[in-house]
Amino acid sequence: MSSLWLLFAKTANVTAQRCSDDIMTASIIIVLCILLAAAILFVSEIISPDLVALLIVFALLVSGVLTVQEALSGFGSETWIFIFSLFIVTRALISTGAVKYLTIKLFDGIAGKSERLLPTVVITAGALSSFISNTLAASILLPVVLTAARKMKRDASNFLLPMAFASILASSVTVISSSTNVVVSGIMHKHGMERLNMFELAPVGIPILIIGIAYLLIFGRRLLALGREKRPGPDDEIENLFISEIVIVPEGAYAGKRLDEIKFPERYDLSVVSLNYSDRTRILPHASTVLKGGERILVHGSREALLHIKDVQGLELKEDLRPLSSETMPESFTLVEAVVPHGCRWIGRTLRQLRLRDLYNVQIMAINRAMSDHVGKLSDVPLRAGDVLLLQGSRENIKLLHELGRVVVLSEVERAGLQTHLAPIACSIFALSVLIGAFNVLPLSVAILGGALLCVATGCVSLDSAYREIDWNVLILIGGILPLGLAMEKSGAGAYIANSLLSSFADPSPLLVLSLVFFLCVLLTQIMSNQAAAVVLLPIALELAASLNLSPRPFAIMVAAAASCSYITPLEPACLLVYRPGNYRVFDYIKVGLPLTVVTYVIAIILIPFWWPL
Repeated sequence: MSSLWLLFAKTANVTAQRCSDDIMTASIIIVLCILLAAAILFVSEIISPDLVALLIVFALLVSGVLTVQEALSGFGSETWIFIFSLFIVTRALISTGAVKYLTIKLFDGIAGKSERLLPTVVITAGALSSFISNTLAASILLPVVLTAARKMKRDASNFLLPMAFASILASSVTVISSSTNVVVSGIMHKHGMERLNMFELAPVGIPILIIGIAYLLIFGRRLLALGREKRPGPDDEIENLFISEIVIVPEGAYAGKRLDEIKFPERYDLSVVSLNYSDRTRILPHASTVLKGGERILVHGSREALLHIKDVQGLELKEDLRPLSSETMPESFTLVEAVVPHGCRWIGRTLRQLRLRDLYNVQIMAINRAMSDHVGKLSDVPLRAGDVLLLQGSRENIKLLHELGRVVVLSEVERAGLQTHLAPIACSIFALSVLIGAFNVLPLSVAILGGALLCVATGCVSLDSAYREIDWNVLILIGGILPLGLAMEKSGAGAYIANSLLSSFADPSPLLVLSLVFFLCVLLTQIMSNQAAAVVLLPIALELAASLNLSPRPFAIMVAAAASCSYITPLEPACLLVYRPGNYRVFDYIKVGLPLTVVTYVIAIILIPFWWPL
């Protein structure tokens, strides 16, 4: 962060010295201040990245740097429409079960062969992420890998981080591997360059993927195991919870009381599972339910909390305390672990605000997050991305939360309403769209939009489902961040940053400047989203190329390759998704991800000038 601050400070100083036009100077300073403020907000995570993007649009508007049409152009751009359409086509592949079926069949083929698990995990992750987003690929594979590791009695932490890294390694195989590539392609077009075609990045992307996977299999797994100790994980939470029955004493203090008046969670650190009547069982009863004498209440909590009930007048505890598990729950209920994904609307809200029990007939019994566990009084705990939740509820309702994208279920829960008979149609539409775009029969964005319309028309995905599953956070982020690149070009901020960088070197070689672009982009992508890093740095990279009379295309390719190198911190959504399930530390990402970043740089600096001459 200090390096970024020095860069802005130096740029502002050069701007003041070199610019004679007062209006232009003011515009540059305003853009640099907006850029610095955005970087601070991205790093601090005070507000969500998509809201930061909207604030950027607002700041560029009210400052007069951009007109209304220019500031809002990102939301109607071809790039935005392309990514929107890609979400729908990808959702069709998921909702028809095509990807899930192929993935499970692949892992079933290595049953009992634990030595093949890691190669299968990283190769599958890389293959999937070549055509769908790495976050989506990681979320699909996460429960499958966990289940396979448990069946083979292997530590899941040996596989989850390599899986996340392999999915990121594939980001430069095709244009649709990452939304960042689409953003880079759109900015290139605005600067008078040809867009990236479907497989243009493959000459550098495929070697990065293959060599990166080899690194993970040979060195990465050894580095990951180095110095790691067994740490409590999500599975350990269940071992600390027990389930038992409490009887309401007839004519006692609680007979005739409403359930919410007893306040089991607040007073006794217990959660109510069901009321067991003589003729029926009511699962997760409503707070207004009136309790009668002799009724039995199934509750769960710690051993100490349950034993404390023996001293409470009006309540009787049955002696059989059973460890909490799926087997001890009511037959229609299940107990699962699930991760709160990046961009989920639950993030920052407490369980009291979410009202999951009322809305979904589901309750969260425990929260496991980095270095801290929360069991018992959870109503006022704000959720964070990456939290592992212990969820209790009916299988149908947990499936619904999974389908809505509120959680990623770690244990395998079959998706509701999969239309598997449409899977061949969805795969054919996807393949046809890619081929039409790859062979320039139609522009790639038009081909993918046509594929999205066909998916809806053939029933592979409904409009309601498509709109519900689209990652609107990403679309708002891209729509809001794209005008920042326009502002840097229009104000001249990109040119002045490029000049200030070049002035630091007496006679910079092209490879040195290209290397500088790579490492600056890697720095930015650690503290802000990949798309934002590309939008900020690409105009600067193109100005650097123009200043040295070099071809701009290799600089754009370098930005696309570097913007995906987010291995060093768990801030990348795919990395965050495995953070708690794998019980990782930040140092695990550094010791495995830093060498992987260097490997990526070496491949890129050799191959990019070869395939795209400077």
